[in-house]
Amino acid sequence: MARDETIKLRQSKLKKLFLEQLKRTPTIEQSCHKVGVTRMTVRRWRKASERFDQEVENSIREGHTLVSDIAESHVFSYIGQG
Repeated sequence: MARDETIKLRQSKLKKLFLEQLKRTPTIEQSCHKVGVTRMTVRRWRKASERFDQEVENSIREGHTLVSDIAESHVFSYIGQG
């Protein structure tokens, strides 16, 4: 496999991992840290690809929904206890 293909494959895997992490932890800083990429790398990926930029925005929205659902669930459980 050519070096460029190897790099593209690795980037593709990292992007996918980053987007999945972003859905669970909807902050770029934390997601970068957990995946092992820098914010600058993500910024460069977003600038280079409008599609990836949109996927990041969608993942953040999905992550915010998840966090809101979890928080709401905890609030209701505390209300039920009290």
